[in-house]
Amino acid sequence: MCHTPDPGGQRGVALLSRVPFAVSLDPWFALVSIPTRIAAAVLATDPTLTVVGIYAPSRDRSAAKTLRKRRFIDSFLCAVAQLPAERRQRMLLGGDYNVIARTHQPPHRGFLPFEFGLLEALHAGGFLDAHQHHAPGEQPHSWIGRTGDGYRYDYFHLTAALADRITLSRYLHDPRDQRLTDHAALPLTLDIAVPSSGPDSTGQHTTFLTTVQGDQQAESPA
Repeated sequence: MCHTPDPGGQRGVALLSRVPFAVSLDPWFALVSIPTRIAAAVLATDPTLTVVGIYAPSRDRSAAKTLRKRRFIDSFLCAVAQLPAERRQRMLLGGDYNVIARTHQPPHRGFLPFEFGLLEALHAGGFLDAHQHHAPGEQPHSWIGRTGDGYRYDYFHLTAALADRITLSRYLHDPRDQRLTDHAALPLTLDIAVPSSGPDSTGQHTTFLTTVQGDQQAESPA
């Protein structure tokens, strides 16, 4: 397990894997404005796979929380851009980004350019939206607001070297419906070789799952 707990008791991020971790990447993300919102490691697949979990902070209309979120996004993108090329070549990002795309359906007012910019910067940096690549044309929602409006806050992004490895991507609402979390779970399965070094290394398919318990009530700015 790779875990970045917050010493103040706030929410953090954890990576849990049956595939052994080859390298921890925490030092590369130490300068992110809220480093406990990132967990990063290299999995001992063949070849290795860089995995980064992200939990972007939510905000309300206050200047302080808006600045907090903007600094987090800017510093996170900077850290990703500065990773060594061999780590970025086969890289998977996933988690609760707390942003939507400009083209989101239904459209939602109140989101700021830097929030749209997170997804746009990942695209410009060579990352593909895993679900859109696997199921083009779908507009899933992973969180439902108090008014019943749907938002897509949860994502996986991967580099082009992994694009043809996707065998499954879908949004599961059972955990949200059962109130285990306020988000849908997002499983993603990649066809990746795992060295047969133990009972947990049983095949070529590795499934990743993101789900969180969030605090989204203030995240739909009107």
